[in-house]
Amino acid sequence: MTARRRAFTLIELLVVISIVALLVGILLPTLAEARRTARMSAALSNVKQFGLAAQAYGADFQDRWWNFSWRKGSALSEWSELNGAGNDLQAAANQAVDIIRRRAAWPDFPVQNGWIPHILYSHLTVMDYMEARLPSQVAVDPADKLRYLWQEDPRNAKAKFGLPSERWVFSASYTAAPATYCPDQETSGYLRQASNGAFWSYNYVSGGDTYRLGLRKLSDTRFPDKKVALFDEYMRHFGNKPAFFTHPSSRLPLGFSDGSASVRLTPDANKGGYYLADGGTRQAPINFTGEDLKLDDFPWPDNQPKIQPGRYRWTLGGLRGVDFGGTDAYQSPW
Repeated sequence: MTARRRAFTLIELLVVISIVALLVGILLPTLAEARRTARMSAALSNVKQFGLAAQAYGADFQDRWWNFSWRKGSALSEWSELNGAGNDLQAAANQAVDIIRRRAAWPDFPVQNGWIPHILYSHLTVMDYMEARLPSQVAVDPADKLRYLWQEDPRNAKAKFGLPSERWVFSASYTAAPATYCPDQETSGYLRQASNGAFWSYNYVSGGDTYRLGLRKLSDTRFPDKKVALFDEYMRHFGNKPAFFTHPSSRLPLGFSDGSASVRLTPDANKGGYYLADGGTRQAPINFTGEDLKLDDFPWPDNQPKIQPGRYRWTLGGLRGVDFGGTDAYQSPW
């Protein structure tokens, strides 16, 4: 007598498929949350490493914040075309190029003119201090997919991705707060907020030779645990698409001047502003347009104006001010 093999019935198969689908539905959000948490932890680790490096750098370099130190006429490079800059800002750009040439093994990396390297490239000085290879993923947020792609093939990234310049490959996701390299009060030679959130401006004095960026001291920071030193200008870890850091719902990993790091809500930060030489203050608003910052990618609340305070990008009082806890260092005009 031949034994009959028993197979699944259609109903049993459908039940199994339903159970599997249910389990997948339950587990997928958990896995997605685990991935988001892991990326956030890595981002916090990155900004914390920079905070700790700042303390070590300051100990070795006269209490200075890590930033560009070359000045007009400096002759510190092995490449002659990077020596003898006509003004201090070009000297800083030449210093950045010198670091890239050495740390990225790219000896013919082109000279960069008309560039303010402090904004997205201040990290180059601390990477040089740590003798790190460039480009470095420590300077890139784990959720910043574009910069990871650029770093895969640095020499061809400009043509491959249509970048404005080769230097973009070496830019950081994280921005050093201007107070770490800019004077505390608005004056000639001061970096300012330009017409919208994506741009900055620098005010030269006569001849463009007086340069007030860089050479800030760690000890100038009055409340290190309340002053943001490093931040990503885009919220990348919450929501489906990035949002600019002043978006009313933004939550960002922030590095503080005492070397700590934490995730904070933008609306919890003080509103910031400029402290003027005459003792007055003025606002530091960031104006938004949908075209400039693609606000349609992340819904903007109907009850929120698209002109937002600059907050820790423009801390009122600079290194003497506070971004979280207490109030702005001086009477805020908001």
